[in-house]
Parts: sequence; C-alpha cells; structure tokens
Amino acid sequence: MIDLIKKILLLFFLISGTLFSVSAKKIPQNPNLIKGKLSNGLTYYIYPNDYPKGEAIYRLFIKSGSVFETEDQKGLAHFLEHMAFNGTTHFPGNSMIRFLESHGAKFGKDLNAHTSMNETVYKLQLPSSDRQMVDSTITILADWAGHLLLDSLEIEKERGVILSEWLSRTGPESEIGEAFLMEILNGSRYSKRKTIGDTAVIRHFKHEEIKNYYRDWYAPRLMAVAVAGDVDSEYVKNLIVEKFGSLKNGSVKEIPSYAIDDYDSVSVKRVAHPSLKKEELNIIRLLPMPDPVQTEKDYKNYLQRAMLNRLTKARYNALTFDDVPFNGASLSHSSFLNIKGGLFASVELIPGKIGAGITEFARETERMVRYGFSKKEIDKEKKRLLNTLRRRAESKNPEQSSSFIEEMYQNFYIGHQIFTPAEEYRMARKFIAQIDSSMLVKQLQKLERSALPHYLITSSEKNKDEFPDDQKLLSIFEQVKKETLAPYVLQFEVPDQLLP
Repeated sequence: MIDLIKKILLLFFLISGTLFSVSAKKIPQNPNLIKGKLSNGLTYYIYPNDYPKGEAIYRLFIKSGSVFETEDQKGLAHFLEHMAFNGTTHFPGNSMIRFLESHGAKFGKDLNAHTSMNETVYKLQLPSSDRQMVDSTITILADWAGHLLLDSLEIEKERGVILSEWLSRTGPESEIGEAFLMEILNGSRYSKRKTIGDTAVIRHFKHEEIKNYYRDWYAPRLMAVAVAGDVDSEYVKNLIVEKFGSLKNGSVKEIPSYAIDDYDSVSVKRVAHPSLKKEELNIIRLLPMPDPVQTEKDYKNYLQRAMLNRLTKARYNALTFDDVPFNGASLSHSSFLNIKGGLFASVELIPGKIGAGITEFARETERMVRYGFSKKEIDKEKKRLLNTLRRRAESKNPEQSSSFIEEMYQNFYIGHQIFTPAEEYRMARKFIAQIDSSMLVKQLQKLERSALPHYLITSSEKNKDEFPDDQKLLSIFEQVKKETLAPYVLQFEVPDQLLP
C-alpha cells in the first residue's frame, strides 16, 4: 500500500523560503520558456532544448475528465481518449498510428495518453530535425483537440476494447486501490465518476453522447499545448497559432468546480483477500490543497513541507535498524487530483506481531508529533537537500526535455511558477536557515490534530482476525497520546557515502 499511495498521489516537493517582508515577491519565470495564450483561451508552452538532439516532446493538456460526465456519459471521457487514435480529419482510420510508427514511434513509449477524473493528457515524443515532421506532429495535436471523426463503426469496435480493459482492472489489488481511492474521495462527485465508467453505459450509450462530451469539454480555454525539445520556437509558435487558433469553445458557459470535503467523523474500513501478501494499516487525514508556488511566501511553505516529508521518511528509515515490530512505515503531507491535500500514514505489519506493530507505529508517530526532530536530523536533511539543489544548479550536463514538460504540467494544472534551478538554489540557500525544530513540530501538530482520521486495513484472509477490532484500534492511538514518551535519540548514523 505504501507503493500504491505513491502511485495514486501526486507529490510536489518544491523547496523555498522567505522573510515576510519579501514574501509577496513574484518568482521570476525561467527566461528560456515561451508561454502565451491564444484569443480562444488556449495556453501554449515552448521550451527550446537540444537534449536529446533532434528530438522533441509534445503534450496536449486538457482540464477535463470523468468528473464532467453526465449520468449517460459515465466512462466516455476515457472512451473518447481511445477514439483519438481511431480517426481524425487529417489521419482517418488507423493511418495516424501507421504514420507515427513509420517515423520510429512506439505505442506506449513515444505515443500515449491518459485520462483521469479531472484531466486528459495526450503524449508524443518524436524526431524534430525535419520541419515537416514537426508540422505533422502539431497537426496531430490539433486533430485530437478539435477534429476527431468519431466514426460510428469505430465507436462500436471500441466498446469491446474498453470492456476488456474494465475486466483487466478487477481483482484483489484493484479492490485495495478502489477502497483507498473511495476513502480519499469521501463521497464527493469524484467518487461517483470513476474513470473506467459504468459497463451499462459503455455497452449501450448513444453515439451522440460521446460527441456531446467532446464538443463541451474539449474546449480551447481548458487546453494547453506544451513542446520541449530541439525545435525552432518561433516556427512552433506560428504552427500552434495556425492550427489551434480557429478552434471554438463548447456551449458550456461556466466550468463547474467540485470539492472534496474533509472527514466529519472517524471511521475504520477493512479489506481482506486470500491472495494479499501484506498486512497494512493506512491512516488518511484530508486537508486543504496547498497554494501553488508563485511567490517566495508560497515557496517558504513548500520548503517546510518538503523538509517535513524528508524528515519523517528519514526517521522511519532509521527505525528499521532498531528492533521494531513492523516492516516499514511512512508519513507524508501530499496532494492528489490537483485539488486536495492530505496527511497520509502507512505501516506494513508482521503476522504474529500485528497488535504490537500498530502500537509501536502509533508510539513512534506520536513521538514525532510531540517532539519533532533533533537539530542533528534537521541539519542532515538540510545539507542533503542543498547539495541536491546545488548539483542541479551548477551542473554542466544538459537537462532532459522531459523535466521541462513536467514543469509545464504543474504550471497548467496547479499554477506552480516555472523557474530555473539557479533561482531555486539561490532561495534555498537564503531561506533554509529559517526552518527549525519549533517550526516543523508546530506544522506537524497542526496537520495531525486539525483533521479527523480514517483508518484503512488491508490484509490476507488468514491474518485478518489478528487485527484489533474497531474500538480497540482507536483506543490504541488514544492511549498512546497519554503515554509518557521521551524524545527520539539516534543511536548511530549511516553515512551518505562509503567512499569519497
């Protein structure tokens, strides 16, 4: 489940800090980035970068997904993504796939897409040394944005493909993922709009429904085109204006906003299956989504959050050298779906020691909440973090275009400013000294004590009865809060490297 959480959550560990007197200062945008907006609302990003040489990465970002579907459209956002490869104005039938494969593209690696509850992303990575190839690639993106054919025969053929994908997502691992997802979605509209959809809708929807979704939600004002790589930026910009400028927004006047409420009570949920190999307890606290990093004040908040996540990880790692009755644990302040934050804790338990493992995990977590971290722990993580930022800022090695694409994604969907590694390192050096034990413990206490928890137990069928019942489980955490605990003492330190 610890790995599952990492896959589900979108974690953003951006680092910064500032004094209040300069906190409102806007962080300057990376000067190499070209960003603009067309008259129809479409955003574009272009970042010229010649590594790898003669290659570019392209994205079509869309702020739409299954959450916008009506009852008669459940699953059609994902279905529409599939249809993007089954015929467009300039590439009818499967000619797009043939064209791309003839230029060395491989499905999955260089040609792909994904749909979630509130985003759809189309992905290409192709040669860029030939201008005609760049033109064709931008044409493909524009076709996806506004020129899908949605042929009736192709729709009928795709129904079976989608249903097969739905079947492939069943099983115990999927059941655990589903249980975790439903917990964090907390009865919101998102919980009623699973991306894979409703099988009855997939089997029987009228073709007009998918066309309606396409018309309404593939709107330029909800889109961004992102290009990073070895390209002529002015040429690419002109192509984007030419091919996307005529696209029209759909009939929807206001874009709805759907929230996920915090928990209003404590609850315990259990999932058990004979094939499960691990016994785990997860604790979820829902929190507001942190502000995007645009000013130095925002940057300071992310520095605190990043340091907190690094310190909790280091503490649990250090505990594995002690004789603790659990195999591993985590605690992180993260965000998901780009709309909600959360404090997520997880512990992998040992059969025969499950009760003791839960108690010890509760005790070590409470120790962090109560006392925070030692100066030695904090200084060590500060040094590691600054070294990482310094190496990136001072590196003479070229940076992969894919890293710039990720920054464009975060800017479009979240609002994070795109800035240089040198700017990040400058601010980190200037402000990291402000992060101390008192600040971090107050932050962790606020996170842990301001939100009600939900507990999710996942286990094998044979070990499920070893877990305490709901009342006993909750009492363990309550009793630990009343215990007399001493601050943590690091018995020994593992060096960062064995040889200089």
